[in-house]
Amino acid sequence: MIDWIAYEEEENKRRGYHEGFRASDYTGLKCKNCGRNRVMNCANGKKVCEKCGWDNVAGEYSDLLTGH
Repeated sequence: MIDWIAYEEEENKRRGYHEGFRASDYTGLKCKNCGRNRVMNCANGKKVCEKCGWDNVAGEYSDLLTGH
């Protein structure tokens, strides 16, 4: 049996996390991983490449593209 309340809570948590990756503009800098000029200023303060998902501040892949 599916626990719909737990499912809804988890879905809201996931949705809120991914809303943090919403970006209104770009940094103007090249991605340190792929070299493309597509690094976003995310609402959560991260600087993530729109194309490859690299977090230029943390120096690792973010989970922006994977959805985890």
